[in-house]
Amino acid sequence: MQLLMQQIQELKTKQTDQQQRIETQNEQIEEQKEQIEAQKDQPAAVPANVVTGGDKPGSFKLPGTDTSVKIGGYVKGDVIYDINSDLGDSFAFSSIPASGSVQDNREGTFRAHAKQSRINLQTWTPSPYGDIHTYIEGDFFGTGGNEVFSNSTTFRLRHAYGEFGPVLVGQTWSNFMYLDAYPDTVDFFGPVGIPFVRQGQLRYTYRGIDNLEIAASLENSELSGSSGSGGTFQTLGSTRRTADDLQIGIDTLPDFVGRVTYSGEPLSLNVSGVVRQLEVDDGTGASDDSSLGWGVLLAGVLDVGKVVHVLDGDSLQVNFTYGDGVGRYLINGANQDANLNASGSLDTIKSWGVAAGYTHYWSPNWRSNAVYGLYNVEDTFLASSTESLDSLHLNLMWTPVPQVQFGVEWIYGSRDFQNAALDNDAQRVQFAGQFFF
Repeated sequence: MQLLMQQIQELKTKQTDQQQRIETQNEQIEEQKEQIEAQKDQPAAVPANVVTGGDKPGSFKLPGTDTSVKIGGYVKGDVIYDINSDLGDSFAFSSIPASGSVQDNREGTFRAHAKQSRINLQTWTPSPYGDIHTYIEGDFFGTGGNEVFSNSTTFRLRHAYGEFGPVLVGQTWSNFMYLDAYPDTVDFFGPVGIPFVRQGQLRYTYRGIDNLEIAASLENSELSGSSGSGGTFQTLGSTRRTADDLQIGIDTLPDFVGRVTYSGEPLSLNVSGVVRQLEVDDGTGASDDSSLGWGVLLAGVLDVGKVVHVLDGDSLQVNFTYGDGVGRYLINGANQDANLNASGSLDTIKSWGVAAGYTHYWSPNWRSNAVYGLYNVEDTFLASSTESLDSLHLNLMWTPVPQVQFGVEWIYGSRDFQNAALDNDAQRVQFAGQFFF
């Protein structure tokens, strides 16, 4: 009886052990199933030397990194005919020759080039503080070029900066500008009287309020003025030196720039300001002076189509700039920050500008722009000094596909001198083909 009971117990033990092994095997099978299902949902590991799509549209990732890279730019060819002047590769309104001059007699000049073509590269790298963004761009509007046989021209730097959160460091458009309000022209320069400068800077931008952006920057300072009067009149700046190789124009402080932008519908508004320290020192004490320069910009864009629905897509862009010692910040204000007078004092020059454009869409692929600009200098020193410039651009643009744009434009410019007898005007017709990549 005891032997039978012992055998029964051993049998129960074996059954229990077998049941535990079966349950353990079932658990292992379930785990394997879960692992297989999980592997199905995960993409296969990418080899470190394989290029994959980036996190931004049109970008790719550098192999073995999380950095997304995008290459962009365009090829642009310009075909130009100057009706009654020769004003260069872009319409230089401040170079309209005086009436009756030798240059004024040059009529019917033709030019074709591709200098505006540009290429850029930007990257985005994830970090705990957001994407680290870099941007570098250049075009071929540099110096040089031989039209006889090669038409070569040098590559030049336009932008090179990096962004980490709200901080930007490097070279790009001045914080003083409001690019959204820039009119659309075929000509590279665009209208007179509009802020236009790229320079090195340290910028901080606050974006914590909906539709509002507040930015402050320290930017590269550069005096662009003049010296003397009559026959001794000459340009003045940091690269201008005396016979003793002493620097006349010096930069002791950065330009301080602030900007507040509201981006709303149908109206976006921008207010910018710049404060500058303009200074000269010839090292001898004869010319050692400084002056405060300042400027303000009021700019805005009206989405006309949001107000008048039959004009869907139309927009109005307006810029007004005024300042004392702010000439360098305006596209036509070179050498008009200040004047070094005969007594060695630096006198700032008042100037102001207006630029406005209207864009009308005839269809989704056809549009026209009417753009007017005015630049006025309140202080002049020579009979041949510019008092004011006017510009007018009328164009028609066709975009058959997003990567291709053709445009034809008529440009009119007038230049008023201190001596009204020298006043003159000029006209140009320009065609351009632009191919984006």
